[in-house]
Amino acid sequence: MKTFVLTKHDLTNDLVITQDCEIKGIFKGDGDSIIKGGFNIVHNKPQLKSRVHIKAVLFDHDILDIEPKIVINRGSKGTDTYLKIEVLLVGDKAQARVVPGLEIMENEVKGGHGATISRISKDQLYYLQSRGLDLKTATEVLISAFLEEFNHE
Repeated sequence: MKTFVLTKHDLTNDLVITQDCEIKGIFKGDGDSIIKGGFNIVHNKPQLKSRVHIKAVLFDHDILDIEPKIVINRGSKGTDTYLKIEVLLVGDKAQARVVPGLEIMENEVKGGHGATISRISKDQLYYLQSRGLDLKTATEVLISAFLEEFNHE
C-alpha cells in the first residue's frame, strides 16, 4: 500500500484514488491560521483500498473548517475505504468544525468515517507539571503524544 502525505493546500483539491493507498496529513496552526476547504477522496476503480488519516493541532486563534467526503462512484465494487480526522485544540479560542461525509453510488463496498475534536486536557497538564515540567514543556509533550503515530514515519 503506497503512502501519500497531504499538505494544507490539498484541502481544496479532489484526490482521485488509482491504487491502494494510505493518505496522511498533519496540520499545525500558527496561532492565526484559517484552514477552510472541502475535498473529495474519489474512487473510480473496483477493488481499491484506501485509508485517509488527518490530524490537526490548533493554537490561539486558529480555525479549521473542513468538509472532506469519500466518494465511491459506479464501477467501484469491492472498494474498502475509511476517513479518520482528529483535531487537538490547544488554545482556548482555537476552533474546529469537521464534517466528514460519504457518497456511495455502488453496491458491495465498505466505507466509513470518523472525526474527533478535543481540547488539551487540563488534568494531563496538571499531572505533568506536578512531575516538574513547566507549562510550555508539558503542552509540547502532550502535542507530541497526539502526533506520535505519525512521528515514526
